[in-house]
Amino acid sequence: MQYCPKCRISIKGDKSGCPLCGGRLTGEPEPGGFPVLEKRRVSHMSIVKAATFCALSSFIIMLALEILYGFTLAWVPFAVLGVLIAWGDLMVGVYYRNNLIKTFTIETYLVMAGCLLIDSLTGWRGWSVAFVLPIGFVFLVLMTISIGKGASLRLEEYVIYLFVTSVLSLLQIIPVLTGANPVILPAVLSMTILLIMVCAGVIFRFRDLVSAAEKLFNL
Repeated sequence: MQYCPKCRISIKGDKSGCPLCGGRLTGEPEPGGFPVLEKRRVSHMSIVKAATFCALSSFIIMLALEILYGFTLAWVPFAVLGVLIAWGDLMVGVYYRNNLIKTFTIETYLVMAGCLLIDSLTGWRGWSVAFVLPIGFVFLVLMTISIGKGASLRLEEYVIYLFVTSVLSLLQIIPVLTGANPVILPAVLSMTILLIMVCAGVIFRFRDLVSAAEKLFNL
């Protein structure tokens, strides 16, 4: 604490001179009595507003370009779809920011759905069901396990995501049977691997599945 010999008073804080007489102070200065406010961080709502503004601005610019070129720009619908997917991924990331597995799962589904839509808009060549979906489902399962292990989560905390992803992967049988999938090997391998995983989960981790389902659906 600082001290003014002339005024015979003790002064808190770090002063260059006595506030009463302006004289020289003795003693050691100490931290001020007022707390130092931390620099305000960017809020999640600010991120949402900025992303929404950028997305809407992109749509307006692309609409203006379409009008100028007589609606002949073939790339505009795909650019709009890409912006929508990016905006949706960001919204999911902000909303589920405390659950990395759920965030990654939903974002992966959005990307796969976007690929299906692009494939259908470009004349349906089948690349989305032949390669994107099989790789996407297997990659999602592997990443879910990696994130769970990395975050030191119990299996019951993320086993339901593995189960749901594995079950949804069986929908790949539809394009295989209808002939919409031109290369069926990746899809068959993907379904085989994940179906074996489902069987293993039901047989060896049934209690974990039941516990995870009860927590998920608040049973």
